[in-house]
Amino acid sequence: MSQDCLLLNGNGKPVSYFPLSVLNWKTAVKLTLTRNVILIKEHQDRVVRSPNFEMKVPSILMLPRFHKFHNYVKFSRSNVF
Repeated sequence: MSQDCLLLNGNGKPVSYFPLSVLNWKTAVKLTLTRNVILIKEHQDRVVRSPNFEMKVPSILMLPRFHKFHNYVKFSRSNVF
């Protein structure tokens, strides 16, 4: 199964633009089950099953709060030279 999942920030925009914030399906299922994200859309044809549980693989997830990222680069020897 090679289904990827798009991760959106709290305002509905992608978390990062380069590379675009894409998760693999295992990480997406873990985040959904621990309720750390809001499920927006699911794949209709992909299902994950266990002996007593079944769920569709997430397609689009959104963080519950806006997560601000820093726009600056820390100066270090490797960054300067």
